[in-house]
Amino acid sequence: MKLMITDKMQDELVEVVENFTYVSDSDQFGKREAWYIMKEKPYKGDCEDFALTILYNICNRKVPLMMLSIFFGMSKICYTKSPRDGGHAVLKHRGLYTDNWQKEWLTKQDYLDKGYTFHPFLFWAYTTSVKLFLGYLAARKKEKENG
Repeated sequence: MKLMITDKMQDELVEVVENFTYVSDSDQFGKREAWYIMKEKPYKGDCEDFALTILYNICNRKVPLMMLSIFFGMSKICYTKSPRDGGHAVLKHRGLYTDNWQKEWLTKQDYLDKGYTFHPFLFWAYTTSVKLFLGYLAARKKEKENG
């Protein structure tokens, strides 16, 4: 099967990359982990937020379409060990991968060649759903605290 980058995939990746600033969850939410879809520019978040936001945008900014893409295996948030600093999230969509460090669509082999290792089980569809819900709660709590 030939893997192809669609215009939509490329356009959404470029749009997020150009408007993204890395901010850790502990700095942004006061928590170690909070998965969040960044819906407004400028985008501020970590590797999971970057991956989720690209997928959300590819899915026409609709959470139900995004979740269907995950549940039916077209997309996945992959847990990796990166050569940089340990645990890291990478988006897989239509057989291609991207993250906030590479900033381009690559094959899994490209990532492996760069020193990433992929965990075979972590971040199944239900894991993404639960983590997104917990991230939503963390964001609402922060909004309430900030008035």
